[in-house]
Amino acid sequence: MDYIAANLPALDFEATRNFYAMLGFHCLYQSDVWMMLEKENLKLEFFITQN
Repeated sequence: MDYIAANLPALDFEATRNFYAMLGFHCLYQSDVWMMLEKENLKLEFFITQN
């Protein structure tokens, strides 16, 4: 089974979550500083970054 878990910066969790939802990802977890999205075996993890 293939597996990927990427840790990426995000400026806005809502905008990021909405974009990836169009690609079929759903939110597994979200706090003020961390968000995890999943689609099948793909997991993307985002951290808040400042502009």
